[in-house]
Amino acid sequence: MGSAGLASGLQFKVTVPAKLGDTYMSAQGYSDMVSYSETSAAAVIVTKAASIAKLNFDSQQAVLARHPECKGVLEQCSFEKADVDYVATVIQHIDYSTAALNEQQLWQKGLWVGASVNGFSISMNCSSPPSGSSGSTYSDPSGSPPSGSSGSPPSGSSSSSSSPELKVSITNTPHLKFSGEVNSGSLKTFFTKDVATKCFGDGKSTTTLAQIAEKMSVQRSETKEGTTTPVFKAEAVSVPVEGIVVSVPNMTFSNPIYSVKNTLAAQSLAVYTQNNNSSSSPSGTSTGSPSSSSSGSTSDSSSSTPVLKNYVRTTVNVTKATITVMLVTAQKITIYRKVNGKLKLLKSMTGKKGSNKYITVFNKGYSFVVKDSKGKVISTQITSTSLRHFV
Repeated sequence: MGSAGLASGLQFKVTVPAKLGDTYMSAQGYSDMVSYSETSAAAVIVTKAASIAKLNFDSQQAVLARHPECKGVLEQCSFEKADVDYVATVIQHIDYSTAALNEQQLWQKGLWVGASVNGFSISMNCSSPPSGSSGSTYSDPSGSPPSGSSGSPPSGSSSSSSSPELKVSITNTPHLKFSGEVNSGSLKTFFTKDVATKCFGDGKSTTTLAQIAEKMSVQRSETKEGTTTPVFKAEAVSVPVEGIVVSVPNMTFSNPIYSVKNTLAAQSLAVYTQNNNSSSSPSGTSTGSPSSSSSGSTSDSSSSTPVLKNYVRTTVNVTKATITVMLVTAQKITIYRKVNGKLKLLKSMTGKKGSNKYITVFNKGYSFVVKDSKGKVISTQITSTSLRHFV
């Protein structure tokens, strides 16, 4: 589209009926997204066109010929100049599952991210004290990384913090447009009411979406430029879906990471941690250790951290899942992989008091179940994922 595509008030609406057996989860757009909703087994995306200074990933040899600054650092390159400037584009992806949604996928449902960039990865860490509930997003729209890329997220895109957070890591977006002007773009993300209250709220049923939106924060971090606080807007909305929209109207590049947090959730987590530490006895001697028969099991330096209730933290990074089981007392545990409602035993081990880790492969559609010595499922309280998206 030419400049007419950016006409004031012009919006594009696309309705995509789901195939029988498919379930939609989220949307990712390289455009100025307005909304994403579902009705009558169909996804409805409303968006505006956006300008994009694009890089062409035709072949590694061709990319390096045009961008000598990327020799030896193609995977994390800070591209200097775009290959072509598009005045107005609309590029959208919808993430879906062909099977029943697992825990991680349910937390993704309704989420959307829109950015006028070449690529980005999403890392969602939704944590809450063991007395609450939590989950994560899982994003894997169609698209492939540029030639020469390993397919792994850029450094820093995987979330390891215990504080609730959405990270959007901008990748492969040039500093300058092809015209030579400084390149800029925008970013929007939307959380449904359920995710906003459980991930970013303070756990009180009386806290409104508007109050949560008021306490949202955004930080921008970049290797050369450090950490700054960009201009942003967070507002509660009610149509077409109730939730919170966070907007950053102006971004500059090359590879910044935008981190969205909330002070309400951080304060709630801090109070929980303080109460946990003060009400628990000092760490004692571990009475058990993980089985050494599997190389996927590891010990953890935080094994002496006081734990009030057994819980599980699952962190997903592209094709690897790290399952951390926090135990009040040493006991036998069993770890299962769940696919299409069926459990497959991965590991039976004697877990020590505190933190126990198990690392295994991860594919789309996987979730994990951990049972205690009595065969009871241990609740999953903190999970995060990180995957990439490209134009």
